[in-house]
Amino acid sequence: DTQAPAITFTPPASFDKGFGTQTISVEVTDNKGVTGAKFFFRPISGTDFTEANGEAKANNRWEFSVPETAFDANG
Repeated sequence: DTQAPAITFTPPASFDKGFGTQTISVEVTDNKGVTGAKFFFRPISGTDFTEANGEAKANNRWEFSVPETAFDANG
């Protein structure tokens, strides 16, 4: 497979503590199909990334849950 997947994602301006788990929606397409997707996130002031596995939805959409515990005072 020599063609890279296409990923469409509009990040939110920020996440605020106190709003619970946030859901991120991403569109992923590939000429050979997509069987899985991973999302990596970290707090704004953090350096360590956390990995979240995606849940496949309709129309090439994948959803990822980011728990509130991943947010710091900056988002």
